[in-house]
Amino acid sequence: MSIVLNRVLGASESDLPDRKIVYLFLEGCLVNGTVRLSEEHDAFVWIRPAELLQQNLSPQFRDIARNYVEKEGLGTQHDANSPATPAAHK
Repeated sequence: MSIVLNRVLGASESDLPDRKIVYLFLEGCLVNGTVRLSEEHDAFVWIRPAELLQQNLSPQFRDIARNYVEKEGLGTQHDANSPATPAAHK
């Protein structure tokens, strides 16, 4: 699998009783190959960026997704031809 990382979209964090989890959100695209999931995930779907906010996102991901959609002007009709993006599901 070969990917290109375009840019950092943002970061978020969650506090658990025994640790802090930090999330780094990156924009990238699959150049070639096949998406392979780790043991932490059991499925993924390809979605268009405009469909991002329609997904059942965890609370710590929603602000990053909303900022991305608003900044890029997504969610409008002109986005219909945008490439699909993988969204992993646990």
